[in-house]
Amino acid sequence: MIDTFHIQFARWVSRVMSDQSSNTERGVADRSQPAIAAFGLGMAALIMTILGFTWLGWGFSADAAFTVTQWIIFYLAFLALLGISVHAVRGGNALMKPHSAQRAAFRARTEKKFRIVAILEGTGCGIVVLLTIVFHRLDLLAVGISLVVGIHFLPLAGLFRFPAYYAAGIAIILCDLVSWALLRSDAITVSVGIATGTVLWVTAIYALLRSRKFFRDATTG
Repeated sequence: MIDTFHIQFARWVSRVMSDQSSNTERGVADRSQPAIAAFGLGMAALIMTILGFTWLGWGFSADAAFTVTQWIIFYLAFLALLGISVHAVRGGNALMKPHSAQRAAFRARTEKKFRIVAILEGTGCGIVVLLTIVFHRLDLLAVGISLVVGIHFLPLAGLFRFPAYYAAGIAIILCDLVSWALLRSDAITVSVGIATGTVLWVTAIYALLRSRKFFRDATTG
């Protein structure tokens, strides 16, 4: 699921990179193209919202003390963030319609590298699952997969020219290491799930704020 969402993100970004300049090193938050940036960051927020929901749900489901009321609040928060993200994507997409956008240059620079990162991430997650089953340590499944997710954000940050991914990746890795060192059994899953999901949602909110700023720039510029 993680790979699928990121592949869709890469394809969307590829489609909206404009040929108005010969500079192919632009990323998802290009200030010179606010309409495209508004859309790209909205898409990033949408992906982080869904992935964050998955991780938070994993963490909460491992906590026997999590109440029905808390589940309701959690789902309402997810729906609110999801709705805002979808609105940002639609708004950015509408702004891009008058633009002549081409994807060849950006795809040529990013597609091969992105596929390598995605393949390595999927392979890493598979290895984690295999090792936890072989050594009967399913209590380490969440922290292992989360470590892979955190590490994979580091190359993506450079690939998409989005420094927030560096911060997200490092934060996830640090939370994983602390949880592994200090906690045991289901407490690790609870901690890792909540921490990873929270980092992803914070990243989503940051992307939404940036997207909103680019949207204003595009509509008032």
